[in-house]
Amino acid sequence: MKKTFVILLLFLSNGLLGQEDEQKFTLYFDNDVSELNAAHLAIIDSIKFSEEKHELDVHIKGYTNAVGDFLYNVHLSEKRAKNVQSLLREFTIISSKGYGELASDAASNRRVDILVHHKKDHIATLD
Repeated sequence: MKKTFVILLLFLSNGLLGQEDEQKFTLYFDNDVSELNAAHLAIIDSIKFSEEKHELDVHIKGYTNAVGDFLYNVHLSEKRAKNVQSLLREFTIISSKGYGELASDAASNRRVDILVHHKKDHIATLD
């Protein structure tokens, strides 16, 4: 039992360390807006500054809040993700998707998450 616990603890520790290698950048948007602003461009420029672009994978996930029509929000989240994707072309983009609305009308749900990790740490996702 003790040996199993130690092995499980080591496995979980390694998994957590692997997750720390992923960096998440979040771009927040005004209501009903998909265009990138100066703050967004500054964050994207900081990502583009990386000297190891060829070693990195990128996932882009767009969202909206629950204000407005469901299909409109899906389209808006897709536009947000595509606008970010267009500026990160020099990276290997594994996925770029608009997921539509999140459960509430909170401003923090109007966003694009950019997840960056080393290719060697890539784990396929089903989203």
